[in-house]
Amino acid sequence: MIMEWIKDNRQWSEYPEGTKAKAQGGGYWEKNKRGWKWCTGSTFPTPGGDATGEVCLPETIKT
Repeated sequence: MIMEWIKDNRQWSEYPEGTKAKAQGGGYWEKNKRGWKWCTGSTFPTPGGDATGEVCLPETIKT
């Protein structure tokens, strides 16, 4: 699966579950019902300061 990264244009809270936020140096934050989960760790209210400002929307939104 190839991820299609686009420039974010909303508040973090407005993105649907399954959205990924790209992080500097690799990795991503993924939106879930409780907030944003680091690809290998805990969930936080928003992506961390390493978020690049690019998001990948879930497949269900793209089609």
